Amino acid sequence: MTYDEILTKHILQLTKELNPNEALFEHLMARDVMQACDREKINKRPTRGDRALELVEYMMTRGQEALPTFLYALENSSQGHLAKLLAKDAAPLYFEGEKHNYVCDDVCMYSF
Repeated sequence: MTYDEILTKHILQLTKELNPNEALFEHLMARDVMQACDREKINKRPTRGDRALELVEYMMTRGQEALPTFLYALENSSQGHLAKLLAKDAAPLYFEGEKHNYVCDDVCMYSF
């Protein structure tokens, strides 16, 4: 399953539960996954669900290498349940075979 397919698979739940808050944006911007103009575009959407959908669609354009940062940002913006949901499907993108630990930024750890 590709990064885009993972986000597409969970798009309904992400749109329903994802809170595109400033903490999330700050983590993405600090790691150069998002620029201020992208945050502004997302924040212009009228509802939280629309902003969540816009963010997911934006993340789809960032490629597989943005996934660990997105998981980290979710975990550190009080949305760890969504990070864990995505991480379950993301494991095969990074590892095949035995179970490994994947560490992003030496802070958040996901077991794949």
